[in-house]
Amino acid sequence: MPPWHGGSPGFKSRPVHYKLREVFALKIAIISDTHDNVARVEKLLAVLKLESPDLLIHCGDVVSPRTADMFKDFKTVFVKGNCDGEVQGLKAKIQSFGSFYPEYFETVIDGKKLFATHGHLPVLKQAIESGDYWIVAHGHTHQFKKELHGKTLVLNPGALYDSDFGGVFFIDTKTGSVTFKQV
Repeated sequence: MPPWHGGSPGFKSRPVHYKLREVFALKIAIISDTHDNVARVEKLLAVLKLESPDLLIHCGDVVSPRTADMFKDFKTVFVKGNCDGEVQGLKAKIQSFGSFYPEYFETVIDGKKLFATHGHLPVLKQAIESGDYWIVAHGHTHQFKKELHGKTLVLNPGALYDSDFGGVFFIDTKTGSVTFKQV
């Protein structure tokens, strides 16, 4: 395993991840489960334009290349969800402006480890239980979550698809603040 992996989670699936070079003081936005709901994505984009995140992480179930293209104005990382269809077309579209990961994404920012996955694979539980991460972000359940597990903050922004309580988390890596905006 690569030295930045963290070592102890014991992931059983083949590691498919990415490491940004270590960067500092980022504003990160975390979303999930947009499921081609164009009207909600348009509302979300208005919020994102006001907040100007340095990095947007989509925790899966964007579904189609057409919806993925709506995020092209942002530096975006997408993690594949269980409902993401047209995987080759989706991956090609996303890679024209962002990054696509089939299982999970992890990085170190301001010395803090962040992990993102969709939530339908065992790596979610393994990442949480490892205690290696400052933040573990996921989607899949369509249920809002902000819970502390040991030293790991587990975040699920809910769904922008069929949930009345979906939105976006904003993380300031310099101050450590985590806020939520409903969309």
